[in-house]
Amino acid sequence: MVKDNNSGLYLVMIVAIVAVVALFLMVKSGSSEVSGETVMVADEEGNLVGEAFRGYRASSSMPSIQTDYRSSIKERDYSITESSEEDVKEECLKDYEIHAYALKSIEEQGYFIINEDSFTLTIDGENKKLNDGAVISLSDSLFQDYAGGFKGVGFDIVGACSSDFVFNYAHAHSDSTYHDAYFSISTLNLALTPISSEDNFNLDIGESYTLKDGSKIILKDTLKQDYAGGMNGIIFELICKN
Repeated sequence: MVKDNNSGLYLVMIVAIVAVVALFLMVKSGSSEVSGETVMVADEEGNLVGEAFRGYRASSSMPSIQTDYRSSIKERDYSITESSEEDVKEECLKDYEIHAYALKSIEEQGYFIINEDSFTLTIDGENKKLNDGAVISLSDSLFQDYAGGFKGVGFDIVGACSSDFVFNYAHAHSDSTYHDAYFSISTLNLALTPISSEDNFNLDIGESYTLKDGSKIILKDTLKQDYAGGMNGIIFELICKN
């Protein structure tokens, strides 16, 4: 019986020591309140329970895995968003909507609307400088009112894209049995090899063609006004390859 009493005494002493250690840890962690309703601080095996266990966990320097994980996801998502915005910015290219017309019964003259800037040019060295610095000059005006003929103007665009363009033909077909428009374009770019190239092609409205330098032509519409001074030619989009 004495041996059993000693065992019980040892157990009481262990529980008391554990309780003191637990209270010390809670005070050390900065907790100013200890609930008087706590019944146990340790179970029969000496494991901390109740407020004692919560106090020990609060005093631990272990980081919150959930908080750190969410923080890392937020930072990663933010970096991806910035990268995507940069990619979009890099993909933005210069774009020109060009209306190019010959005028019926008026020779050596052309009428243009480029990105809402409208002007008339003549074949005498005159040119037009756009707001972005690009220069347009007229080289030809053609009005062939017969089957297989062309209606439109020839012109140059310098300084709009990384390449300069000579539109030898950018004409509507006079006869609707043909394609809607015909293009013959010479391209000059000192950064490319070879530095010059030529593209000759037909387009119907809604179709597109990629030039050898990577720029794109999209035919938007044609215009044929069969009266004196009427405008005849094409509307197309030039998307630069920078």
